[in-house]
Amino acid sequence: MKKRRCAFRLLRALLGVAMALPLLAACHYSGGTPAGTEITDSVGMLDSAAFVARHHYWRGHLFRTDDSLRVYAVDSPVMLQPQSDDADALRTAPVVLPDTFVLPTGTTLTAASFTIAADSTADSVWVYVTAPGGAAGWTKEAELLASAAPNDPISHWIHLFSRWHGPINIAGALLAIGVIALFAYRRRSWQLVLRLQGSPYPLLLRAAVSLCGVLYAAVWHFAPHTWTEFYFNPTLNPLAPGLPLVLAVFLASTWLLVVASIAVLDDVWRRLPPKESACFLVELAARCVLVNVGFSLTTEFIYLGYVLLLAYWGVLAYAWWRAWHRPRYQCGNCGALLATLPAKCPRCHMFNTLPDTSQ
Repeated sequence: MKKRRCAFRLLRALLGVAMALPLLAACHYSGGTPAGTEITDSVGMLDSAAFVARHHYWRGHLFRTDDSLRVYAVDSPVMLQPQSDDADALRTAPVVLPDTFVLPTGTTLTAASFTIAADSTADSVWVYVTAPGGAAGWTKEAELLASAAPNDPISHWIHLFSRWHGPINIAGALLAIGVIALFAYRRRSWQLVLRLQGSPYPLLLRAAVSLCGVLYAAVWHFAPHTWTEFYFNPTLNPLAPGLPLVLAVFLASTWLLVVASIAVLDDVWRRLPPKESACFLVELAARCVLVNVGFSLTTEFIYLGYVLLLAYWGVLAYAWWRAWHRPRYQCGNCGALLATLPAKCPRCHMFNTLPDTSQ
């Protein structure tokens, strides 16, 4: 009866956490204007506060190209728009070809000015960028953001990961399934788990991985404005002022993942031989990849990630409880599990004692 009450309380607590996660995902930045910005842009006469709230950057923001970027060396992007009078207006082709140059990968750019050039379909935001060496010109914002990222390592990692998000998930899931199937076929997993029984670090690592997957998908899908603001102004500090609660929890879970990974490495290499340690870590990494991909997909597309996170945490808690209460010793003759030492093996009747460590 007492065990049932404890399980019910644990399930109720996990349910409360899962119900709070969608509310956390609704948090977003206030969208305030950075200190020192001007009221209007000198070329496009844009309101800086409205532009920053919508685009998350302003004049002086640094970018670095991850791919080649085409730039138009013209006085105004209006010259690039086709006009109604073919005889007098400058058409797109004659103007663009002579005055176009390409900035190579790795070029640092500075956003100097902005304007909106209306065409026949929709308004287009153009950014005037400057590069070292005096190179400067106009480029469309969509092309800039596709070929460059804010000049910060975190932003560049997010940019590259977002570009290859789908193939990475597919390849990682297939590789993880293959590794897990191979270990299951060779039946090595259960013996290694028995050698590490009672250790909470592998289970803690899986819990952190599942939480990171759910929060990443939730922010990306339900609060894209918050994620975009984080992309342009990244931080690794979960206690940074002004950081939304959902991102603070995400960063805290990321640090928990790092700490749990270090603890797993230390615990495994101390308790297992090198070959078995490598096998256990490879299989654990495969399981973590599969968990992350599964929770990301279920949260982003079918919204079951929160419920599955509850169930998964319950399974991990139960697995740790069972491992902690499982006998920790084995008979040196037949391998039967023993609760304490010294003791007589109930299977082969050999008397087992603790090793003498005094010498």
